[in-house]
Amino acid sequence: MLSVAKAKPYLQYVYQMILNGCRLGFYEPLRKGVTTAIFKDANVQSLGVNIFSGASSGILGAAAGSPFFLVKTRLQSYSPFLPVGTQHGYKNALDGLQQIGRNEGIKGLYRGVGAAMVRTGFGSSVQLPTYFFAKRRLVRHLNMKEGPALHLTSSACSGFVVCCVMHPPGMSVIWYAVSLLIPCVKIL
Repeated sequence: MLSVAKAKPYLQYVYQMILNGCRLGFYEPLRKGVTTAIFKDANVQSLGVNIFSGASSGILGAAAGSPFFLVKTRLQSYSPFLPVGTQHGYKNALDGLQQIGRNEGIKGLYRGVGAAMVRTGFGSSVQLPTYFFAKRRLVRHLNMKEGPALHLTSSACSGFVVCCVMHPPGMSVIWYAVSLLIPCVKIL
């Protein structure tokens, strides 16, 4: 049995490369395509189009990476000492993908994809447009030049906005789950 410590790092990297590769790779082509279809000019910046493109690229990334996230989660939750819930004793990630495909079919590989698509689409709809908005403003108003400082500052601005937007929905989900487990916790 492959230990969680050995399984987790490379599988997490594969998942993140697929998820973020799709998010970042599809954002600009989607944005340009939709902008051209609506405004007949790919260089027009539209907040609505940018939000739509960010959400769409996030949804595509979540769908593409979902099987790897599922296997990673199952490998991490496996415990021969203190089993909780359904246990899956996969030898490694490839074995997990094969067993899920064989026993649960394609639908099984995408178990939980809906929630991942909503969460990632929501986050990407804010993160990607905010990053490019901040970058344009920093260049225009602070005369920052292309380079690491511009990207780091744009990323920091985007990260701050994402935290502000994603925190309330995330906390409401956590409090709801806690209220189901502990009856004395009441949701306002």
